[in-house]
Amino acid sequence: MSNFQFFNKKISTLTGIIIIICALIIGGIFAYRWLSEQKILERQIENLRGIIPVGKKGHPKLDSVLNDLIQAKDYKKFVREQGLDITNSKVRVEIELVSADYVFPAYFGIEELGRYEKYIDAYVPIEKLRELANDQNVKFIMRPSYAVPLE
Repeated sequence: MSNFQFFNKKISTLTGIIIIICALIIGGIFAYRWLSEQKILERQIENLRGIIPVGKKGHPKLDSVLNDLIQAKDYKKFVREQGLDITNSKVRVEIELVSADYVFPAYFGIEELGRYEKYIDAYVPIEKLRELANDQNVKFIMRPSYAVPLE
């Protein structure tokens, strides 16, 4: 074997190794960018949904009685016991907003009774309570406050 053939064989082996290394580096860069984009997308989706994990005690943005209402097996009996105001499977609640100018999409099926600054008095479908609490514009959902007469 001549020196030229030996040298040529080493160059082709070295070239092959360099090509493999470059392919691994480029592949790693694409994989890293793809994973980074996936994490960013997951965070954006969570922000859009305003998802808050629900623990054993219920949703942290819902009044405890409203959490119990969602989990009640016989909601009509629960409503009577708690004295909740229900009309057409909608419960009357007070919603505290993050921003006073927010308007809910029709999707939630909310019947607004009144508004004052960041507070909305409304009827909300029972099945939409948890979803409504997940909205990032909602600070808290509670039973409405009623005036108590002085004696």
